[in-house]
Amino acid sequence: LSNADNLFPFFDLCRMIMLHDDGMKCMRANMSGTVEVIIDRLLDVMTSCPSSTALTGTRFLCNLCKDSDPTSIMSMVSHMSFIFNTFKSYLALATTHKLVRGAIAAFLANIAYLTSKGKVTDNGIIIEVVNLADELMRLEQMTQESVDVVMRCCLAIGTVTLSKRSVLSNAIMVSLKKTVADTKDKFQHKLNANSTCFTEVISILE
Repeated sequence: LSNADNLFPFFDLCRMIMLHDDGMKCMRANMSGTVEVIIDRLLDVMTSCPSSTALTGTRFLCNLCKDSDPTSIMSMVSHMSFIFNTFKSYLALATTHKLVRGAIAAFLANIAYLTSKGKVTDNGIIIEVVNLADELMRLEQMTQESVDVVMRCCLAIGTVTLSKRSVLSNAIMVSLKKTVADTKDKFQHKLNANSTCFTEVISILE
């Protein structure tokens, strides 16, 4: 894994392994410590590697959220502050790819779902999910490029607000409501029927 050129196929294979019902079990049995190595390597290179590598690595993280093995979630939680910081650094780059932004948004939606099921309980992580979704939606307002990104961020914000409202401060709620409303206005011509989702999340944030 020291050669960055090999990371894309490696991340992609690991991403596909995690789609299998026994993917984590097999990886733990035959490649002990691999999940942590993958996460660490992705965080090392995400701001400098090709978009295809960043995309498959982030989708690997998304697929970890789908695994029924609690060790998958534990692996992510132990790295979560680094994951969020790396995502923020990526989003701060002069240019980013909409598919990578979409994968980051999907990861946030997945973590939001896990919080609603009580599988992620750390309040700091919960707050970071909505804050990063807020930041990503505001970034997307500038380009109005991807409906997928803003829809997934809206889903993440709505899910967390419904399940963990007490964790969110009034200031966070006000900021989220403004961002969701502004995004709805800017994407109105693209959202069509999906605008209902934004309307509902705005009402949840009241």
